Amino acid sequence: MQSFEWYWNRLSLMSPAEIAWRAGQAVDRRIQRFLPESRIPKARIGNISLPSWTAPEVARADRQRYLAIADRVLAGEVELFGDWVSLARVQDTWNTDPISGIVAPRQPGHSIDYRDEKLVSSARNATWR
Repeated sequence: MQSFEWYWNRLSLMSPAEIAWRAGQAVDRRIQRFLPESRIPKARIGNISLPSWTAPEVARADRQRYLAIADRVLAGEVELFGDWVSLARVQDTWNTDPISGIVAPRQPGHSIDYRDEKLVSSARNATWR
């Protein structure tokens, strides 16, 4: 924990707008602690519908190739860096440390003590996909 002098110095350097913004953020964080988990926004994954459109001339000329690609996308595959990847194989393990296997809690980030290696493991183990 920082010393009182550090906090006082930091506060003296803030503008009134920053103080108000930080106070609002602190209140929001405290309110979210008491909200039931069902009130925390979930990832929205599901079916989407797009409006119909007229294909440009280029697409009309190579119609079969575009239809084949569209069928693959509708089947749950996407092209990433030149390779087709099935989304069914992609697991939702973004909060798991690949080395230690520790699973970080799924809650708002500001409420997690990121310095506790028993809770979230070490940032040194992060892999960038």
